[in-house]
Amino acid sequence: MTTVVLGLNESKQIVLTAEKADGSTVNVTNEAVWTSKSPAIAEVTNGFIKGVGRGKTTVTAEYGGQTVTIAVEVDQTQKLEMNKHTLSLKSKESVQLTLMAVFSDGSTQDVTAKAEWKSSNYQVAEVNKGLVTAVAAGKTTITAKYGSQMVTVKVDVDSLKYLQTDIVVVKMKVGETKQIKAIATYLDGTEADVTKKALWTSSHPLKADAKDGLIRAHAKAK
Repeated sequence: MTTVVLGLNESKQIVLTAEKADGSTVNVTNEAVWTSKSPAIAEVTNGFIKGVGRGKTTVTAEYGGQTVTIAVEVDQTQKLEMNKHTLSLKSKESVQLTLMAVFSDGSTQDVTAKAEWKSSNYQVAEVNKGLVTAVAAGKTTITAKYGSQMVTVKVDVDSLKYLQTDIVVVKMKVGETKQIKAIATYLDGTEADVTKKALWTSSHPLKADAKDGLIRAHAKAK
């Protein structure tokens, strides 16, 4: 028996053919009489089956004294599988996630485009049909829901392993300036010059201040 697996409100067209005495076949989908054993689970019209309620049922097509029965499962997802469990992204970087549904008969289906996707913090990362785009530094959780099942992915944006400068100690004269670089090392091991992105502060701004890594000496230290 053929089995059709559907999500809630998902539909599928079944084509019914009849074999003639000469061995040729003809499409009789619209001529057949279609019935659903449980219309509350699956509706059927001219072979067009729609899942409307969670459960299992059968759909029968009758033509020329012959019948064909099709098993229908609606929202019988056993589990969801994501191709990634965590993401470490840089700002503006995008990664496509893939969501697979595992059904009760053991079959699988890519439901990435059909699932409901959400981000717990859209200011950190956005998501659209599994495409995650980093917006700003921080952490968030991406949730994918299909049928009655959910799966989550933790996302870190611009998460640093450590931050260091190319110069640790600077000796300067009054009125002198010195440019320092800030290098970020991310969780994936990559490095980037974040001199202009970093927030620079001085513990004694009257003696020396810093902006975009450029230090200016104003007065002698005591």
